[in-house]
Amino acid sequence: LKTEMFRAASNHNKDMLYELMMYYSCELRKSEIRSRNIALMNVRERVAHSLLLMLNVSGENTEDGKLKLDLKISGTDLAKVAGTTPEEICRTMAAFKKLGLISVEKKSIFIRNREKLQGIIDKYSPEWKCCEKPY
Repeated sequence: LKTEMFRAASNHNKDMLYELMMYYSCELRKSEIRSRNIALMNVRERVAHSLLLMLNVSGENTEDGKLKLDLKISGTDLAKVAGTTPEEICRTMAAFKKLGLISVEKKSIFIRNREKLQGIIDKYSPEWKCCEKPY
C-alpha cells in the first residue's frame, strides 16, 4: 500500500484509522506484557510457555486424543526458545513427564494435559484480555 493511498483512505475513513490505531496499540501492549512475563517467569513457566506457543503454531490432534507438536526440536533449540540451558530443559521435561503433562515418543513431543500446562502460566495471562474487543 503506497503512502499516498493510505493517507487518502485515512482522511476519508476515520473509523478505519481508529480501528488500525487500536489494533496496533493492542499488539504493542501484548508485546510489552510478553516481554515482562518472560523476564519474570521461572524456568518451569518459560518451558511451559514455549511448549504452548509451539503447540499453537504447529500442533495437531492425534487419533488417540493427544496433541502432537508437529516440530522435531532438539533440547538445545527448545532451550534457546525458552531462554534457558539444555540441562534445565532436560530436568523440566522430565518433571513434566512425571506429572503426566507431556510424553515424548520417537523425538516427538505430545501434550497430554494442555489445561494443566496452561495452568502453570495462567497467572501471566489475564492482562491480555485488555486487548479484546470492544476497545
